Amino acid sequence: MTIAEWISQRERPVPDTFRFGLPADAPASRAALVDAAEEALSACGDDDGRTAAYALLAADAYITYACLWAVLEDEDLGTLRDVTERVVRAWGAGDGR
Repeated sequence: MTIAEWISQRERPVPDTFRFGLPADAPASRAALVDAAEEALSACGDDDGRTAAYALLAADAYITYACLWAVLEDEDLGTLRDVTERVVRAWGAGDGR
């Protein structure tokens, strides 16, 4: 199953207008969702315009889905901590941003 297929099975799937950044062919997993969030964050760069806003929204959604994955798949709850710590590192916490 791909990320796009897994997300489409959720109670409230991503609206079509926001699917432009969805890594549709990536195999679904918590790690793949976190990777997608990191990729979205890296797309922000130093841009403070609409593109960055969409990238931040996408990153937020992927992290939310990664946490949902961890809960639905009965992963160790330490996984949620790992996910959030990884995102904080990707965002650049501590580097003045």
